[in-house]
Amino acid sequence: MPHWGYYGCALFLCFSQYIAWNVVVAVMLDKFSCMYSLEPTDIINALSVDASDLRVFMAIWDRCDLMQLGWIPHKRSLLKVLGPES
Repeated sequence: MPHWGYYGCALFLCFSQYIAWNVVVAVMLDKFSCMYSLEPTDIINALSVDASDLRVFMAIWDRCDLMQLGWIPHKRSLLKVLGPES
């Protein structure tokens, strides 16, 4: 006779962990979505980065990420392309 309490506990732990991780991801997406909106907000105005800086970074990223995979191989360094900060 199986012990249904063990299965119920394991199911509860898996389900609650799934819900908790979804909440964490949702909060992170909500907090960082303001960076990609490019709309003037208090947070964006406080930064020294504006929309033209993001467009330049996106153009440099596209130049390094030739296959459009969302990551840059270790042989190509984004820092080499950006150069030293002046």
